Amino acid sequence: MPHSIDEAAQRAEWLEREAHNAIPEYRLEEAVGLLREALAIREACQGEAHPDLIWTLSLWIYALCQNHRPESALEAARLGERRLRCGGRRSPALRTSWRIRSES
Repeated sequence: MPHSIDEAAQRAEWLEREAHNAIPEYRLEEAVGLLREALAIREACQGEAHPDLIWTLSLWIYALCQNHRPESALEAARLGERRLRCGGRRSPALRTSWRIRSES
């Protein structure tokens, strides 16, 4: 386990990059494992409802959607609900900038 918050954030970012790279190669179980660890690190450092968790949750949902299995769909739906709860805590300015980026 990393010794500082900065090291923890760097570890979470590395795990997210590795998961992002694993998804197109259909190493989906590996990607989900990496994202599970990244999410645990971010929650420990930032709290369960921190807006920075949205990227990790979104990537995890994307990996699960590639599985095309009913249990993956249920887990993706659960994570999607959680992502919405995290997103609802952001300021109106952040919600607007997120919407603008997602529409372009």
